[in-house]
Amino acid sequence: MKSSILRQGHFFSLLLLSWTCCCCFFFVAVHGSAPVAESPELLEETSSETFKFVHKTVIIPHDQKKHRGGEDAAATSDQLLVVADGVGGWANKGVNPGLYSRLLTKTIVELFEKDKEKQSPLSLSEIVEQANQYAASQHLGSATCTAVRLTGPNTLQTLNIGDSGYSIHRRTSSGLNVVFASEPGQKQFNFPHQIGGKYGDVVAEVADHHTHSLQKGDILVVYSDGVSDNLHPQEYHECIDRYLTADGIVVSYSLVADCIARQAYVLGKDKQFDSPFAQGARLVGK
Repeated sequence: MKSSILRQGHFFSLLLLSWTCCCCFFFVAVHGSAPVAESPELLEETSSETFKFVHKTVIIPHDQKKHRGGEDAAATSDQLLVVADGVGGWANKGVNPGLYSRLLTKTIVELFEKDKEKQSPLSLSEIVEQANQYAASQHLGSATCTAVRLTGPNTLQTLNIGDSGYSIHRRTSSGLNVVFASEPGQKQFNFPHQIGGKYGDVVAEVADHHTHSLQKGDILVVYSDGVSDNLHPQEYHECIDRYLTADGIVVSYSLVADCIARQAYVLGKDKQFDSPFAQGARLVGK
């Protein structure tokens, strides 16, 4: 006998890297049966709760970086989402910044999957630091990094380094509200913290950690500065609402992710647009 997915709080997540977007839902599966709104797949019956992300990804590399596949990276598993924004300055030294960021995200997920069943699993900082050291041993480079993981049916644990980040959006009777948006970790304006082995910061010293309690229908957006430089968190709502039913069901993960990514892409090419980045620069006299 099998039991289907019980949509306890379709926790919708978008990973946005420059103009890259991965959209996910959060599920809780429990013993019993319930209708599946999006997927006909069934989970094996279990006596304990499980919880996971279900995700889609959209990638739009910067026009000047397409030839090397872009500089940002994303990696995901059922319970972990990771983004890393490769530091473009390495290209001036003949280094492809995307090689380090892609290996970093891939290794973070691999370490997490190997470690999560242990009695005393590693912390997010320990996982990211181990992945950082390994990736740096294989490739020159550095990157900002955001990692978010589910630690319970309604609990999100996060780590943020640099000006990548995430925001949490919640539906109310008046519409979507931004209930949390991370602050960039920077040495100074446009000079974010970054990791990259001996060429970067120490994870334990610069990582910003949070734990959030999730509610049914909460939406998570995870991004790099290619999105946050061009859109404020509340401006994601236009794309989310476009594909959100009255019952709070997203019609298509990919369409929402693509909408946000493309909005950021188009605005980033508009030299007359007063972007969040331009507004921040003015505040510090740039």
